[in-house]
Amino acid sequence: MKVPIVRTDTGQPLQPAAPLSPQQAAAVRWGQTLNVDGTATKVSELFQSTIRQVESPEASDLNPGDVFFGFTGRTQNAQLLVRWNAKPSPTIRIMMPLT
Repeated sequence: MKVPIVRTDTGQPLQPAAPLSPQQAAAVRWGQTLNVDGTATKVSELFQSTIRQVESPEASDLNPGDVFFGFTGRTQNAQLLVRWNAKPSPTIRIMMPLT
């Protein structure tokens, strides 16, 4: 199953030539170079985060205790933030560019 990739700056889905599955995203390693929509980005950080508290009614799909995994990377003109969860219908969120 391929998961949707959404630009967090516009909310619009990206249509990368090779979308990541949650399993492929989980296999990404620190220092690996990824190409997303023609931008090559070296992975500089891997992380895991847990939702502790939800205060916004717009965040109805988030619950305390939800766990997300992710990685970041940066180029001269863009920052890459990829985050996904282990839910049955996971979403990968990506943020680019810095401008």
